[in-house]
Amino acid sequence: MKTPYLYFGRKGYYVQNAPSVGSNVFALTAITIANGGMLPVQKANTVDPATLGFRVVHRAVDAADDARGTDYTNDFVTGIAFDDATAFDAAKNADDIQAGQVTNLTSASAFIVGDDDQIVTIGNNVAAGTAGTVASGLTATTNDFFYVEEFEFNAAVLPIATLGADLLVPANNLIGIESLAYTAGGGVHYDGTALDKTRLIFESGDADRSVDTVDILHTGGKFKDLCEVIGEFVNSTQYDESIKVHFLDADGQNTHEHITNRGITIFGVTITTGNRG
Repeated sequence: MKTPYLYFGRKGYYVQNAPSVGSNVFALTAITIANGGMLPVQKANTVDPATLGFRVVHRAVDAADDARGTDYTNDFVTGIAFDDATAFDAAKNADDIQAGQVTNLTSASAFIVGDDDQIVTIGNNVAAGTAGTVASGLTATTNDFFYVEEFEFNAAVLPIATLGADLLVPANNLIGIESLAYTAGGGVHYDGTALDKTRLIFESGDADRSVDTVDILHTGGKFKDLCEVIGEFVNSTQYDESIKVHFLDADGQNTHEHITNRGITIFGVTITTGNRG
């Protein structure tokens, strides 16, 4: 029986509360395929983050005076200047962090990634250090969140051309769809969008009865819509080429229009494959 083929490419996404500051840095927990769907490669404090294919973003839950380096002037989500008196507290300056503000750490020295350990270390704005300078650093509270988000296909983020990077699977191998709890980052993206996670389960092509899973982190409240779209793909008569559900390329993110037309944004995709002989 004919069946369409579904193609998925991964998208890394990791978030955690800011750890306690030590030695003038915030060292996040190591990012893995399991907890973030990606492996960021080593980054020195001289490498421009714009060249990496992933970003490090801070979302403030608490206010803190004199806590942001002078390299950052505008909110990453709204574009509003941090010292805009009409939008924020007029008594505050750009270096004063206010609750809800979002800062994209774009300075080369703002953070580093360790040598093959996938540990992102963020410098504060108090003293110069290996990660961060007074101008490029940012001092968070333990209620705040740091997000590490992949946004385009780039050799600075693994895996590439190996298991876990992408998956092409016969649609009739789908054996289940599961709604998963998602609470990291308070369950929201740094722009305030509520998030949910859905797992697609496919029978593996191997003979050991293993399964392949695709975990999709997406706009909250859209589980039913996503299930319906996947159902459309499974029942499609598109046989001449694969249905490209989601993937990253060098220009950014690509999501099938049937998904975006239902108001679903995909924030992360983690692919886990069964044993391969």
